[in-house]
Amino acid sequence: MNKNVKKIGIEIWQPYIDNAEFKDCTMIQGDIREFETLVDEVDMDCCLMADVLEHFTKIEAITLMNKVRKRFNRILLMIPEGIHEQHSDVTGYEAHEYQTHRSTWYKEDIIAMGFAEENVIVDPQFHSGKGCIFAV
Repeated sequence: MNKNVKKIGIEIWQPYIDNAEFKDCTMIQGDIREFETLVDEVDMDCCLMADVLEHFTKIEAITLMNKVRKRFNRILLMIPEGIHEQHSDVTGYEAHEYQTHRSTWYKEDIIAMGFAEENVIVDPQFHSGKGCIFAV
């Protein structure tokens, strides 16, 4: 791996940071919607958004993605496809407010956000057979 790569993670709930499985990145406690105030611009190159957007309303998620698209050179997106109701914290850290799914996403939604159709893949078996969208 390139030694110049700097990995940064942003989490809203401190117990997620305290109990993270991987400790090989700089962990920041904060609201990802305010990433510009949490991450130095020089460190904004590639953004991985894995299981994030569904926790926001569609309007909030699209607003966040528009900001990310302006600041980062590349975005890697992973999001549940279709209806994935979740109203409590599945991790056991009592963060029900942050674990609630507030939006539902389909391939067409990701393409409408500006991802090229050929770079959007749906894996119907991912997320325990409920489906997942991967996009670059």
